[in-house]
Amino acid sequence: MSVEVEKYLSVDYFRQHDFDVTSNKIRDYVNDKPRYGIKVLVDTFDFGELKINNESKEYIFSFLNSGFDDITTFTVKILGDFNLKSELPVILKPNEFCHLKVSCTPTQVGKIIGCIYINAFMAEGSHLIELTGTAI
Repeated sequence: MSVEVEKYLSVDYFRQHDFDVTSNKIRDYVNDKPRYGIKVLVDTFDFGELKINNESKEYIFSFLNSGFDDITTFTVKILGDFNLKSELPVILKPNEFCHLKVSCTPTQVGKIIGCIYINAFMAEGSHLIELTGTAI
């Protein structure tokens, strides 16, 4: 009677038996996808010329949960003279998009600089959309 001994341990073995989480990188990737991932579709946007103290039209900025697990904890911060005009979902499922409506109300003449920052718990990927414009 002969017994074959495996010369390696499968990735599934580590996912199931690695209780001290030394192989998080193995466990947190399935089919080359991170567990939590964010992918913005546009990383910069120029609102163009805007009249001071007048609200611009709304533009839609989208990001994708590019991971394989639900994102349940995330926030969106808008910096500068820009305004978030939409609600955030409670859960963002894998391969699901979140669409943000954003407008701009410049308060001073000159260059307008701001951003949309997506803070998603432990998500990999781009989390920033740079926003610009010119107030006249």
